[in-house]
Amino acid sequence: MTYTRVSTIVPTEKLVSSITLKDMRVENVPGQAVRVWNTDPEKHNDIWLERMSVNNTGYRGTSSAVLDLRLKSAYVLIRNCFFSNVVATRSTVLSVTFDSETTSRVSTAKVMQNSVVFSSGGGVIFVKNTGVNNATLRMTKNNLRHNTAENRTVSCSL
Repeated sequence: MTYTRVSTIVPTEKLVSSITLKDMRVENVPGQAVRVWNTDPEKHNDIWLERMSVNNTGYRGTSSAVLDLRLKSAYVLIRNCFFSNVVATRSTVLSVTFDSETTSRVSTAKVMQNSVVFSSGGGVIFVKNTGVNNATLRMTKNNLRHNTAENRTVSCSL
């Protein structure tokens, strides 16, 4: 199944605590593939992106990524995803930003067993914690090949 555009997901409703996107294919999309934002400081989310395929997709914005996750406090799992020929001009392919306003929660990002090949732009993977809580990043078994990044291929600021 090919999607031409995926809308913004904003899990601020009280009933939404987890989002799972599995077995999704995004091809030839001229904009962002997935954007998940949560601005509710009281909400802790579980975001799972598994077995996604993002091919021939480009984003030419300056502030967001092809896969853009901006959360206050969350557990994020990005596993078994394949990114090929992704162009993120002045941006990144994958961006996870934590911005918690309380120290009572821990944010965790696990980026595991993904492949990013023949992609270009500002960077490939960007994980940042701008909040006051503790954040953890675990990257294991990722395949980053033939990527041309203007800045860093992987950038972490925790």
